[in-house]
Amino acid sequence: MNVVLKKVVLPKKLQPFYVTDLIRLGNKNDGGYLVRKKDIVISDILVSIGSLFDWSFERDFLKINKSSKILSIDGSVGFKYLNSKLWYLLKEYLKSFKKDKLKKIASTLNLYLKFSKFYKFNLIKNNMEFLESFVQLKTNKKLEREFYHNRGYSLQNMLFVDLVDMYFTENTFLSIDIEGSEYEFLHNIVQVQEKIQGMVIEFHEVNKNINEIYNFLDNFDLDLIHLHINNNGKIIDGLPEVIELTFSRKDDNVAVLKQNYLPHILDADNNPSTTSYEVTFQ
Repeated sequence: MNVVLKKVVLPKKLQPFYVTDLIRLGNKNDGGYLVRKKDIVISDILVSIGSLFDWSFERDFLKINKSSKILSIDGSVGFKYLNSKLWYLLKEYLKSFKKDKLKKIASTLNLYLKFSKFYKFNLIKNNMEFLESFVQLKTNKKLEREFYHNRGYSLQNMLFVDLVDMYFTENTFLSIDIEGSEYEFLHNIVQVQEKIQGMVIEFHEVNKNINEIYNFLDNFDLDLIHLHINNNGKIIDGLPEVIELTFSRKDDNVAVLKQNYLPHILDADNNPSTTSYEVTFQ
Protein backbone atom coordinates (compact mmCIF):
# COMPACT_ATOMS: atom_id res chain seq x y z
CA MET A 1 0.00 0.00 0.00
CA ASN A 2 1.34 3.44 -0.95
CA VAL A 3 1.22 5.79 2.03
CA VAL A 4 -0.06 9.30 1.29
CA LEU A 5 2.22 12.13 2.45
CA LYS A 6 0.40 15.27 3.53
CA LYS A 7 1.84 18.62 4.61
CA VAL A 8 0.23 20.31 7.60
CA VAL A 9 0.86 23.85 8.86
CA LEU A 10 0.17 24.22 12.59
CA PRO A 11 -0.08 27.36 14.75
CA LYS A 12 3.16 28.59 16.36
CA LYS A 13 1.44 28.10 19.72
CA LEU A 14 2.07 24.37 19.21
CA GLN A 15 5.69 24.74 18.07
CA PRO A 16 8.06 22.79 20.35
CA PHE A 17 11.46 23.85 21.61
CA TYR A 18 14.43 22.20 19.95
CA VAL A 19 16.38 19.76 22.15
CA THR A 20 19.17 17.39 21.19
CA ASP A 21 18.62 14.52 23.63
CA LEU A 22 15.29 13.06 22.54
CA ILE A 23 15.00 9.27 22.62
CA ARG A 24 12.12 6.97 21.73
CA LEU A 25 10.44 4.73 24.28
CA GLY A 26 7.79 2.15 23.54
CA ASN A 27 6.64 0.41 20.38
CA LYS A 28 7.85 1.40 16.94
CA ASN A 29 4.39 2.63 16.01
CA ASP A 30 1.38 3.16 18.30
CA GLY A 31 2.42 3.27 21.94
CA GLY A 32 5.83 4.85 21.35
CA TYR A 33 6.77 8.41 22.38
CA LEU A 34 9.78 10.71 22.17
CA VAL A 35 11.07 11.96 25.53
CA ARG A 36 14.29 13.37 27.03
CA LYS A 37 16.56 10.71 28.50
CA LYS A 38 17.49 13.14 31.27
CA ASP A 39 13.88 13.21 32.46
CA ILE A 40 13.74 9.42 32.72
CA VAL A 41 16.97 9.22 34.70
CA ILE A 42 15.83 11.90 37.18
CA SER A 43 12.30 10.56 37.73
CA ASP A 44 11.45 8.50 40.80
CA ILE A 45 8.21 7.16 39.36
CA LEU A 46 6.40 6.79 36.05
CA VAL A 47 2.64 7.28 36.41
CA SER A 48 1.01 5.99 33.25
CA ILE A 49 -2.72 6.72 32.89
CA GLY A 50 -4.51 4.75 30.18
CA SER A 51 -2.07 1.95 29.42
CA LEU A 52 -4.41 -0.75 28.10
CA PHE A 53 -2.40 -3.97 27.58
CA ASP A 54 0.60 -2.15 26.11
CA TRP A 55 3.42 -1.76 28.63
CA SER A 56 6.17 -1.16 26.04
CA PHE A 57 6.71 2.45 27.20
CA GLU A 58 6.92 1.32 30.83
CA ARG A 59 9.27 -1.52 29.86
CA ASP A 60 11.70 0.82 28.07
CA PHE A 61 11.47 3.40 30.86
CA LEU A 62 12.55 0.75 33.34
CA LYS A 63 15.48 -0.29 31.18
CA ILE A 64 16.95 3.21 31.55
CA ASN A 65 15.97 3.84 35.17
CA LYS A 66 15.96 0.48 36.95
CA SER A 67 15.25 2.03 40.35
CA SER A 68 12.10 3.85 39.29
CA LYS A 69 8.64 2.80 40.40
CA ILE A 70 6.13 2.04 37.65
CA LEU A 71 2.44 2.73 38.22
CA SER A 72 -0.01 1.98 35.42
CA ILE A 73 -3.68 2.88 35.70
CA ASP A 74 -6.54 1.80 33.45
CA GLY A 75 -10.10 0.97 34.43
CA SER A 76 -10.85 -0.89 31.21
CA VAL A 77 -8.21 -3.63 31.57
CA GLY A 78 -6.27 -5.45 34.27
CA PHE A 79 -6.35 -8.59 36.36
CA LYS A 80 -10.07 -8.40 37.18
CA TYR A 81 -10.80 -7.95 33.49
CA LEU A 82 -8.67 -10.96 32.54
CA ASN A 83 -10.23 -13.13 35.25
CA SER A 84 -13.71 -12.18 34.06
CA LYS A 85 -12.81 -12.81 30.41
CA LEU A 86 -11.24 -16.19 31.13
CA TRP A 87 -14.26 -17.31 33.13
CA TYR A 88 -16.60 -16.21 30.32
CA LEU A 89 -14.52 -17.95 27.62
CA LEU A 90 -14.35 -21.14 29.66
CA LYS A 91 -18.14 -21.23 30.08
CA GLU A 92 -18.58 -20.66 26.35
CA TYR A 93 -16.14 -23.43 25.52
CA LEU A 94 -17.89 -25.90 27.82
CA LYS A 95 -21.13 -25.27 25.93
CA SER A 96 -19.79 -26.39 22.56
CA PHE A 97 -16.12 -27.51 22.83
CA LYS A 98 -15.28 -25.60 19.66
CA LYS A 99 -11.62 -25.30 18.70
CA ASP A 100 -11.77 -21.53 18.01
CA LYS A 101 -12.99 -20.89 21.57
CA LEU A 102 -10.13 -22.96 22.95
CA LYS A 103 -7.71 -20.79 20.95
CA LYS A 104 -9.22 -17.67 22.55
CA ILE A 105 -8.70 -19.17 26.01
CA ALA A 106 -5.07 -19.95 25.18
CA SER A 107 -4.51 -16.44 23.81
CA THR A 108 -6.02 -14.82 26.92
CA LEU A 109 -3.97 -17.07 29.22
CA ASN A 110 -0.83 -16.07 27.34
CA LEU A 111 -1.66 -12.39 27.82
CA TYR A 112 -2.38 -13.02 31.51
CA LEU A 113 1.04 -14.62 31.99
CA LYS A 114 2.90 -11.79 30.20
CA PHE A 115 0.93 -9.14 32.10
CA SER A 116 1.66 -10.88 35.42
CA LYS A 117 5.34 -11.25 34.60
CA PHE A 118 5.76 -7.51 34.16
CA TYR A 119 3.55 -6.15 36.93
CA LYS A 120 3.92 -8.84 39.59
CA PHE A 121 7.05 -10.84 38.89
CA ASN A 122 9.37 -8.43 37.08
CA LEU A 123 12.94 -9.70 37.45
CA ILE A 124 14.57 -6.24 37.34
CA LYS A 125 12.84 -4.92 40.44
CA ASN A 126 9.51 -5.84 41.95
CA ASN A 127 8.40 -2.22 42.00
CA MET A 128 5.53 -2.32 39.52
CA GLU A 129 1.88 -1.71 40.27
CA PHE A 130 -1.27 -1.79 38.17
CA LEU A 131 -4.43 -0.01 39.33
CA GLU A 132 -7.61 -1.14 37.61
CA SER A 133 -9.32 2.24 37.80
CA PHE A 134 -10.32 5.14 35.59
CA VAL A 135 -9.11 8.63 36.47
CA GLN A 136 -11.80 11.30 36.68
CA LEU A 137 -13.97 9.60 34.06
CA LYS A 138 -17.32 11.27 33.39
CA THR A 139 -19.71 8.55 34.45
CA ASN A 140 -23.35 7.96 35.37
CA LYS A 141 -25.53 5.22 36.81
CA LYS A 142 -26.37 3.79 33.39
CA LEU A 143 -22.70 3.48 32.42
CA GLU A 144 -21.89 1.92 35.79
CA ARG A 145 -24.72 -0.62 35.41
CA GLU A 146 -23.63 -1.53 31.89
CA PHE A 147 -20.02 -1.89 33.01
CA TYR A 148 -21.05 -4.25 35.82
CA HIS A 149 -23.35 -6.21 33.51
CA ASN A 150 -20.59 -6.72 30.92
CA ARG A 151 -17.69 -7.32 33.31
CA GLY A 152 -19.22 -8.81 36.45
CA TYR A 153 -17.48 -6.27 38.70
CA SER A 154 -17.95 -2.61 39.53
CA LEU A 155 -16.38 0.30 37.67
CA GLN A 156 -13.63 1.99 39.66
CA ASN A 157 -13.01 5.71 39.26
CA MET A 158 -10.60 7.97 41.17
CA LEU A 159 -9.79 11.67 41.31
CA PHE A 160 -6.50 12.89 39.88
CA VAL A 161 -5.77 14.77 43.12
CA ASP A 162 -6.05 11.51 45.08
CA LEU A 163 -3.63 9.88 42.66
CA VAL A 164 -1.18 12.72 43.27
CA ASP A 165 -1.52 12.42 47.04
CA MET A 166 -0.89 8.67 47.00
CA TYR A 167 1.86 8.31 44.41
CA PHE A 168 3.48 11.50 43.13
CA THR A 169 7.00 12.42 44.24
CA GLU A 170 8.93 15.62 43.53
CA ASN A 171 10.21 13.99 40.31
CA THR A 172 7.28 12.28 38.63
CA PHE A 173 7.08 11.37 34.97
CA LEU A 174 3.48 11.41 33.73
CA SER A 175 2.07 9.61 30.69
CA ILE A 176 -1.58 10.14 29.69
CA ASP A 177 -3.63 8.53 26.90
CA ILE A 178 -7.29 8.32 27.90
CA GLU A 179 -9.28 9.05 24.74
CA GLY A 180 -10.55 12.52 25.60
CA SER A 181 -10.92 12.31 29.37
CA GLU A 182 -7.64 14.22 29.75
CA TYR A 183 -9.56 17.50 29.62
CA GLU A 184 -11.29 16.65 32.91
CA PHE A 185 -8.16 17.29 35.00
CA LEU A 186 -5.83 19.54 33.01
CA HIS A 187 -6.29 22.23 35.67
CA ASN A 188 -5.20 19.73 38.32
CA ILE A 189 -2.02 18.96 36.36
CA VAL A 190 -1.20 22.67 36.34
CA GLN A 191 -1.69 22.79 40.11
CA VAL A 192 0.95 20.09 40.70
CA GLN A 193 3.32 20.94 37.86
CA GLU A 194 6.23 21.45 40.25
CA LYS A 195 6.15 17.68 40.90
CA ILE A 196 6.33 16.76 37.20
CA GLN A 197 9.77 16.13 35.69
CA GLY A 198 8.43 15.18 32.26
CA MET A 199 5.14 14.34 30.59
CA VAL A 200 3.71 12.84 27.43
CA ILE A 201 0.03 13.38 26.76
CA GLU A 202 -2.34 12.60 23.89
CA PHE A 203 -4.94 15.25 23.17
CA HIS A 204 -8.06 14.04 21.37
CA GLU A 205 -10.66 15.96 19.33
CA VAL A 206 -8.14 18.78 19.10
CA ASN A 207 -10.32 20.88 16.77
CA LYS A 208 -13.09 20.96 19.39
CA ASN A 209 -10.77 21.58 22.34
CA ILE A 210 -8.02 23.77 20.92
CA ASN A 211 -8.79 26.68 23.26
CA GLU A 212 -8.53 24.38 26.27
CA ILE A 213 -5.17 23.14 24.97
CA TYR A 214 -3.95 26.72 24.46
CA ASN A 215 -5.06 27.64 27.97
CA PHE A 216 -3.18 24.65 29.34
CA LEU A 217 -0.02 25.63 27.44
CA ASP A 218 -0.28 29.17 28.80
CA ASN A 219 -0.42 27.94 32.39
CA PHE A 220 1.89 24.93 32.27
CA ASP A 221 5.49 25.91 33.02
CA LEU A 222 7.19 22.85 31.56
CA ASP A 223 8.74 23.24 28.11
CA LEU A 224 6.94 21.74 25.13
CA ILE A 225 9.76 19.79 23.47
CA HIS A 226 8.00 17.56 20.93
CA LEU A 227 4.78 17.23 18.94
CA HIS A 228 3.65 14.23 16.93
CA ILE A 229 0.47 13.82 14.92
CA ASN A 230 -1.29 10.53 15.64
CA ASN A 231 -2.26 9.56 12.10
CA ASN A 232 -5.08 7.31 13.26
CA GLY A 233 -7.00 10.59 13.41
CA LYS A 234 -7.96 12.98 10.61
CA ILE A 235 -7.13 16.62 9.91
CA ILE A 236 -10.22 18.68 10.79
CA ASP A 237 -10.40 22.44 10.25
CA GLY A 238 -6.64 22.46 9.68
CA LEU A 239 -5.89 20.73 12.99
CA PRO A 240 -5.00 17.09 13.67
CA GLU A 241 -7.72 15.17 15.43
CA VAL A 242 -5.14 13.65 17.80
CA ILE A 243 -1.74 15.03 18.81
CA GLU A 244 0.93 13.70 21.16
CA LEU A 245 2.85 16.34 23.14
CA THR A 246 6.01 15.87 25.20
CA PHE A 247 7.01 18.23 28.01
CA SER A 248 10.18 18.61 30.07
CA ARG A 249 10.92 20.54 33.24
CA LYS A 250 12.66 23.82 32.45
CA ASP A 251 16.44 23.86 32.65
CA ASP A 252 19.35 25.84 31.19
CA ASN A 253 19.97 23.23 28.47
CA VAL A 254 16.75 23.90 26.58
CA ALA A 255 17.61 26.30 23.79
CA VAL A 256 15.45 29.19 22.67
CA LEU A 257 15.32 27.65 19.20
CA LYS A 258 12.10 26.03 18.07
CA GLN A 259 11.58 22.98 15.86
CA ASN A 260 10.67 24.31 12.43
CA TYR A 261 9.92 20.96 10.83
CA LEU A 262 8.54 17.60 11.94
CA PRO A 263 8.53 14.60 12.05
CA HIS A 264 11.67 13.99 14.05
CA ILE A 265 13.98 11.29 12.71
CA LEU A 266 12.89 9.02 15.61
CA ASP A 267 9.18 9.52 14.96
CA ALA A 268 7.10 6.73 13.46
CA ASP A 269 3.52 6.73 12.23
CA ASN A 270 1.03 5.27 14.70
CA ASN A 271 -0.57 3.56 11.71
CA PRO A 272 2.07 2.72 9.07
CA SER A 273 -0.53 2.04 6.36
CA THR A 274 -2.29 5.40 6.22
CA THR A 275 -1.47 9.10 5.74
CA SER A 276 1.90 10.41 6.95
CA TYR A 277 2.23 14.07 7.94
CA GLU A 278 4.97 16.63 7.50
CA VAL A 279 4.54 19.54 9.91
CA THR A 280 5.65 23.15 9.74
CA PHE A 281 4.53 26.11 11.86
CA GLN A 282 3.31 29.63 11.19
